[in-house]
Amino acid sequence: MNSPTQKRIEIESHFIPKIKAALENIEDAKDIYNADSLNKDTLIAIKAKQLMSQPVEDYGFRIRQVTHPAMVQTIIQNMMNEGYVVYEMGAGFIKFVPLQQSPKHNPLAEIEKACKKAAEKFFDAGITEKANKVNKAIHAHNVLVKQAEEALSGIKPLESYLSMIVAGEVGND
Repeated sequence: MNSPTQKRIEIESHFIPKIKAALENIEDAKDIYNADSLNKDTLIAIKAKQLMSQPVEDYGFRIRQVTHPAMVQTIIQNMMNEGYVVYEMGAGFIKFVPLQQSPKHNPLAEIEKACKKAAEKFFDAGITEKANKVNKAIHAHNVLVKQAEEALSGIKPLESYLSMIVAGEVGND
């Protein structure tokens, strides 16, 4: 039979490294969450620029594929007739934005606003995911602490063993 001290040492040597690792996981998750939270505006601006640079028809752009260089002028003329102006030309595509119809109407600003809104949504989802990771790490730590406390509370104090030995000797007379 192991003594209460030996049991305590075994339990502590089993749980302490796990609890320390869980605390490190919490700190790592919190650091990532805090870094992203502090840099929110910068990260949103970067993501918005990435969204604007993609050759997709989201947010108000119109993309036309160019399969042959001779088609470029025809595509541009057709899009101008439809009310669009060239925004960017890339390898195999041309990106168009709507023409400005009045001094107050700025289609590029509307596109930038839509990209920023999409970037904020993307960023908020990422922050929520990181907050969930922090909460899961805290929960895992709390579970380990509770298991350690339960294991330690199951150890009888040395006095209880002594009282059993004394009681056993009295009964043998």
